[in-house]
Amino acid sequence: MFTMPLEAHARRQLRSNLTYSSFDSFLSSAMVGAGEKFLPAFALALGASAVTAGMLGALPILIGSTLQLAAPQLLARMGCYRKLVAGLAFLQALSFIPFVWCAYLGIHMPAWAFLMMATVYWASGLSSAAAWQSWMTRLVPSRLRTRYFAKRNRIGQLGLLFGLVSGGLLLQAAKQGGWELKAFAGLFLFSAASRVFSWICLTRQSSCSVQATRETKRPLREVFSKLHAGPEGSLFVFLLLFAVAVNISAPFFNPYMIQKLALPYGQFMWLTAAVFIAKVATFSSLGRAAQNMDPYRLMYFGLIGAALTPAFFLVSMDFVYLFAMQLISGASWALYELGLVLVLFRAIRDDERTRVLSVFNFASSFMVLAGTMFGGAVLSKLGDHTKTYLFLFAVSAGLRLLCIVLFEKAVVRIKGECTFRAPSFSPAWAPNLAARVRPFAPVIRRRLLAREAKTGSN
Repeated sequence: MFTMPLEAHARRQLRSNLTYSSFDSFLSSAMVGAGEKFLPAFALALGASAVTAGMLGALPILIGSTLQLAAPQLLARMGCYRKLVAGLAFLQALSFIPFVWCAYLGIHMPAWAFLMMATVYWASGLSSAAAWQSWMTRLVPSRLRTRYFAKRNRIGQLGLLFGLVSGGLLLQAAKQGGWELKAFAGLFLFSAASRVFSWICLTRQSSCSVQATRETKRPLREVFSKLHAGPEGSLFVFLLLFAVAVNISAPFFNPYMIQKLALPYGQFMWLTAAVFIAKVATFSSLGRAAQNMDPYRLMYFGLIGAALTPAFFLVSMDFVYLFAMQLISGASWALYELGLVLVLFRAIRDDERTRVLSVFNFASSFMVLAGTMFGGAVLSKLGDHTKTYLFLFAVSAGLRLLCIVLFEKAVVRIKGECTFRAPSFSPAWAPNLAARVRPFAPVIRRRLLAREAKTGSN
């Protein structure tokens, strides 16, 4: 006779956990949209060059991911997922305070200070990410994960969109009124407050004790060996190489749009927001259908669109065209990211998730920095010109397309077959690539010359 009350309590507790987790998703994403996304623009407003802004975006991730290798030891010492994740969330909120102070008072922020505070931001965020995923596997039943995380991602994209649009409109008005730095101070203060409320939501969720066995005590060498030798090793290799291909161009999109295209903050905001509008629409349209879809298939079709994203900038710089292409890019990344989350839940055992993801984040950050350094070196060598940016976008798109082949091979190794391989990427098609592209060369050349002339006139 005590069964029903216990089951009812469990259902209420599960509903409460999922609700607070959804609020956390919105608030933490609002922090990202209003704060993290505008850090490169803040660096540019302080007078940093495009290369410096790109490095200030990538280097803190590397240092932060190195520090987050200590997350399993912190987890073992605290003995509770909630304490670690919530504590790091509060530390992340505090990392915005120096940005608020310098922006509001108009104090010049040295590059080393910017780097240090950005490192605190990324170290706390990355350290909590792996532990949060392990925590969620214990809070969210497997039968609900696909549908719930599709919904949670949709809510998160709405929060990010809210922060991004609000920030873009505020900065646009501030630039016209001559109080741009104070607007940055307001954005960073809002981001800190959002993370504090997110921290409150985290503290309201159920606590789970840590099993201080494999998850917290596995040697790093053993983890690296597993990532390399296991059947999922080829998937991790693909993810690392894809990170290089993406970050050859990704850190330089913002400087390109702000400096080379000379876009007002309003248009820049809408182009950035288009990605998240498309993500929200994609997550909403997937809904229950994602429950029965192969996550590798989701990743694959998202990967194709994500690979072509940099090439969109080679065709035209018309605002309407770029907005439409950003919508396609956002839908593609939504498919890829949802599929990746579900794949990682399946590929990594619960008792080793925190350790494996910490090591993977560490390795991934090196690849992010490698891609960014390559892009920065090209910009420094060839000059900070429009053609150089377009060259980076073309190289990034080509390498991303090559990564699709690695992904296909990884799926074959894990599942034994790849039923969704696209014929257009088969080796038989490759020799005809030049013949297919050659007719478009004059059109592309005219577009590039017209863009260079327009940029020069600006």
